[in-house]
Amino acid sequence: MSSSSPHIVVDNLTMKYGDFLIQKDLSFSINRGDIFVVMGGSGCGKSTLLKHLVGLIAPSSGRVMYGDQSFWELSSAERDVLLRRVGILYQKGALWTSMTLAENVAMPLRQYTNYSESEIRDIASYKLALVGLSGFEDYYPSEISGGMQKRAGLARAIALDPEVLFFDEPSAGLDPISSKLLDDLILELNRGLGATIVVVTHELPSIFAIGSNSVFLDADAKTMIASGDPKELLRSSRDPRIIRFLTRGGREA
Repeated sequence: MSSSSPHIVVDNLTMKYGDFLIQKDLSFSINRGDIFVVMGGSGCGKSTLLKHLVGLIAPSSGRVMYGDQSFWELSSAERDVLLRRVGILYQKGALWTSMTLAENVAMPLRQYTNYSESEIRDIASYKLALVGLSGFEDYYPSEISGGMQKRAGLARAIALDPEVLFFDEPSAGLDPISSKLLDDLILELNRGLGATIVVVTHELPSIFAIGSNSVFLDADAKTMIASGDPKELLRSSRDPRIIRFLTRGGREA
């Protein structure tokens, strides 16, 4: 599904919290149709990088390009318009607990479209059906499992038919079966919607099952030490840090 056409380009990005350096000199491309994995050990800045890509934290230096637009050089209003083409699934689903699943999915449709209430209800039901939750429209988040909450969050993330989908640790807190089902759903959305997908994760089964491209962040070096197809990195890398991560210490360089 991936093409050689860059969708998002990170150019010499440096991330800091105050004077504390998180990562520096990050440069990589996310191609259209990629399932792009941001990987590395705990504390290396994976989720912080995602926040820089979706407009929650401004970089200390460097650029994030969406096509030919430099994201952080746009006005706030222009960034808001661009982000309507983006969907985000947060680690805990981030559903409004006082709303039904259909009402959660309907929120962005009510905010950003001119659809009638009848059309919004139909679209919300359709999006829930796409993630395997047909018939659960009137359930509240507390009435369904954690895996179902993740899928409901995904239905809301795709409500506006985004060009790019971001996932922050989508398998966190899920059992292996639910995690596998979510991986399969990500693959189906990539194929069916043609969306570019960016996934922050350290889960090896997911990395190898869905990843077509990646960047590897290292907490000690405070920069990226590899990029490319995770399976190819496993086959060809001689860097012991990458080998330890991708084999959980099972193969020496």
